[in-house]
This record gives sequence, structure tokens and C-alpha cells, in this order.
Amino acid sequence: MMSGGLAWRELEDVIDLPPELSSARRARLWLGSELSGFPASLIETAALLVSELTANAVIHARTAVSVEVHSNGEGLVVAVSDASPQAPRLADEPASPAESGRGLRMVEALADAWGVREHESGKTIWFYLARPTTDAHRSC
Repeated sequence: MMSGGLAWRELEDVIDLPPELSSARRARLWLGSELSGFPASLIETAALLVSELTANAVIHARTAVSVEVHSNGEGLVVAVSDASPQAPRLADEPASPAESGRGLRMVEALADAWGVREHESGKTIWFYLARPTTDAHRSC
């Protein structure tokens, strides 16, 4: 589907990843590939956020991670699930850029919406990115 010169298509896929730090990179690359043809600004933001959430899941939950992507004509939802029942918390601002704890703050700042769903097998943290009306990263 084309609208305003931007490519958009329906998409639904999932990838399961091991509890390893390299899974954050794998999630980022996988999502970038899944979103091929989507607006560059959306791909960059989604890839950054999925990398942060996957890294958080691996570090804090220490379980395998499942990453899902869903899109329609309105926007994009990415969900990262792990097997830990412990709910994430939005950390206070780190004192320095070198400190950890910025993942959920980044999601809060960059996503149009986000949330946490708790379920029997753990939890899912999701974010929503609305369909952009322009692609600021493409040159005119």
C-alpha cells in the first residue's frame, strides 16, 4: 500500500531467541529485515527499541525471548515476551550516560504508546509506532 509516497504493508511475524546478549542484535537485524521497504525513520526507531527491550529481557529475566511484529495501515506493534513474572519498572533517570536503566525511558520517549501485559508464562512489553506521514530521513 502506498500513501503519501511511503510504502506500507500488513505484516505479522515472530522470532524466538535464546537468553544471550547477542539476541538484542539478532532482534534488531531481524526486525530491520521484516520492515524492509517501510519508512526509514520507522525502521530506525523500531530497531532501536526492540534492541533495548530484548537486551532488558535477556539481562533481567534471563530467559528465552520472543519478539513479535504486527503492522496494518495504521501503525506498527512490536512485542517482546519473556518467561519472568517480574514486572519491569521505569527507572529514575541515570546519573550518567554510561549507566544502564535507559531502555524503558527510551521506549516511553520514542513510542507513540507502550505497555506491559502479564500472563501465566511471564510478561510481554510492547510498543506502538504510528504510521509516519513523512519520512524525515529521506532526502528531498
